[in-house]
Amino acid sequence: MNWTRRDFLSSAYIIIGGYCLDLEASNLYAATEKLRTYTVRKGDSLSSIARKYKCSVSLLKSANGLKQDTILIGQKLEIPSPSNQKSHKVVKKTYTVKKGDTISTIARKMNSHISAIRSENKLRNDLIYIGQKIVVPIQPVSSKRESSRSFVFLNKAIGGRIKVANLNRKRWKYIVAHHSGTPVGSGAIFDAYHRSRGMENGLAYHFVIGNGSDSGDGQIEISERWRKQIHGGHVKSNWYNQNSIGICLVGNFQKKKPSRNQVASFIELTNYLRSDLLGGKPKLMLHREIKNERTICPGKYFPAQAMHKLFG
Repeated sequence: MNWTRRDFLSSAYIIIGGYCLDLEASNLYAATEKLRTYTVRKGDSLSSIARKYKCSVSLLKSANGLKQDTILIGQKLEIPSPSNQKSHKVVKKTYTVKKGDTISTIARKMNSHISAIRSENKLRNDLIYIGQKIVVPIQPVSSKRESSRSFVFLNKAIGGRIKVANLNRKRWKYIVAHHSGTPVGSGAIFDAYHRSRGMENGLAYHFVIGNGSDSGDGQIEISERWRKQIHGGHVKSNWYNQNSIGICLVGNFQKKKPSRNQVASFIELTNYLRSDLLGGKPKLMLHREIKNERTICPGKYFPAQAMHKLFG
């Protein structure tokens, strides 16, 4: 659980497209053939910057060699000139949500971007429902490299750590959702606490999703239990500890809702674990749904119904 400043910054300051700024672009773009430089600010997303400078997200990513929609505060982006933008016409198609769909899978399937779909449909979060019709902006892809799958909420460094070499795909049968029950905290803090209680493997969960208190809002922290593929300590049942992945969101959701960033990261992480790494086999459970656990975890404000619609 030792994090360097570089690790923290790369994880904590992920900009999520749901926090788009509805800025008027008409007076902000100067017609010039030269590339302009823009410094990313808090609240920015690729879609909001693209709207601001009247260019497509696809072209903005291409101009800056970006594989993902993730941008960092303080990052400098080159803004393409108007003449380069004319050939990148966006086509919009209506898509009917099917069982198992998420915003990210739809974006990958239709060569779109998560932030563009959110913005086009004025979605306040990543929750979508079977039968829902959404408009998908489809942007032309300039190369195979640009069309490759991107995992938005996990940056390259974090994603690489999740895909461990010693992954035991057969053992993981459930993904269990928890809340910490505390208003603040982080993986490192919980690790120290669990060790003080005699847990030799430290942090009981496999993943912790921060709320902006002691780690980034939506930041995903990975424990040694996942890296070493050892059993968890997140529930009372020994069987579930050996066969389920524990994901803990920092916060007391009996009193307040998880942040939008936390929900988005939970959806992406759960989908990535189930679909990409484990072949869709693990089922989602809430801690309180495990027999004889006698708990309200992860609280009444955790979006349980929506998560079960997504992941069964």
